[in-house]
Amino acid sequence: MVKIKGTFSSFRGERQIELKRIWIVNDTAEETAAWMASAKFKCDILLRPWKLSDSDRLAVDNHLARVEMQQKREARRNERKEQSRVQRQEEKEQKRIKYERHAERSRLATETEMNRGALI
Repeated sequence: MVKIKGTFSSFRGERQIELKRIWIVNDTAEETAAWMASAKFKCDILLRPWKLSDSDRLAVDNHLARVEMQQKREARRNERKEQSRVQRQEEKEQKRIKYERHAERSRLATETEMNRGALI
């Protein structure tokens, strides 16, 4: 059994917990104390309404806008990378087709030359 403290964050669009502290809980008395501390925190802090000042709310909104713009930039970059990859594949396929056509023409020329005096 462990007790942890951490914060929620987001990395590349995935939510995660950033671990700050971790303790090993040795016995049930420590576990009970941890549950009591957690319940006290919820009652004292989380149950009260939170109010943000206008400046705090503006800072949060600006942060969210920056995160959203970063995600859009990353999505556009990934889209461009995918388009580039598809284009490279198409070019590679065109080269392969061109090579196969050339090889077939060479094979037909060689076959025609070999069959020129043959009894077919």
